[in-house]
Amino acid sequence: MKIVKPKVEYWAQGENKFDHIAKCARVCYASDRTTNNEKFVNGLIHNNHLSMLRHWSIYLNFTDCVAGISLRIIRENFLNNPYCAVACSNYNDICVSTNLQYYDYIREQLLNTYDFDIEEYLVTEDFIKSQGKWTEDVIRYTMFIQTSIDISRELNRVSPNNIAEQSTRYVEQGSICESHFYNITLDEVEFHNGDCYDKDGNLIIPLITTTKYGNYDINTFLNYCQDGFDSYIGLLNMGFAKEDARKVLPLVTTTKCVYTYSLKEWKHILDLRLYGTTGRPHPDARVIGELIKKEFYNIGIEV
Repeated sequence: MKIVKPKVEYWAQGENKFDHIAKCARVCYASDRTTNNEKFVNGLIHNNHLSMLRHWSIYLNFTDCVAGISLRIIRENFLNNPYCAVACSNYNDICVSTNLQYYDYIREQLLNTYDFDIEEYLVTEDFIKSQGKWTEDVIRYTMFIQTSIDISRELNRVSPNNIAEQSTRYVEQGSICESHFYNITLDEVEFHNGDCYDKDGNLIIPLITTTKYGNYDINTFLNYCQDGFDSYIGLLNMGFAKEDARKVLPLVTTTKCVYTYSLKEWKHILDLRLYGTTGRPHPDARVIGELIKKEFYNIGIEV
């Protein structure tokens, strides 16, 4: 059984929507059946797997929105919408960010209803950034996160559902994610015969870890995790389908997720899972929060 460290990576959107959407979507399937990203994304669309389009960010800029149809459209279709972020300047300029799935939907609706084409108001991310501090919260960021299944649930609970998560049908059968109550020091180690070893065969995890709840027998914990994987393999060998056998996998099983949110939404998630504004976060969720904060710091943003 492998033990891996939690990890967070910022994934810049770039210029090619097919490349970015495909990169995010492939996390779900843990495979690269095709290297043709446009073909892969068009296949998702053909199969109506449209939620992956939510990882591509769309930006709109409306100027002089004092009255008229454009202001009505913003109020009815973008304001207080969980898939949109809206910023207003002192000069009646309004910037909107959303995702490609919602953009495609609402553009068609507005064309049919008002003969109003919002494509005329499309701008780039760089344009939004150039407008100054008043637009910073609407800019969207994609983060790749490696954690355990129980912590991905913590993150998903505060999500507007711009999520790509590795299916447990494709999960690495013998991989768990390090928890806060022990440290493996390396990015990946092997658990074997009741102990953990580095690549040179050195024991790297103590038998007992002291926590505020008392002493934890780490090896016993890891043995129980191994039992879960052994049961999973046993069910597969008996003919169980992966989607049924996975029910016995431990919550500490490693999962990989991609989230794309506006900066305002990321700040809210960190308030809950790092800073604990509504109660004490789970220590492993706080670890992920710290890693997210570090990724933002690396691109020059304080959160």
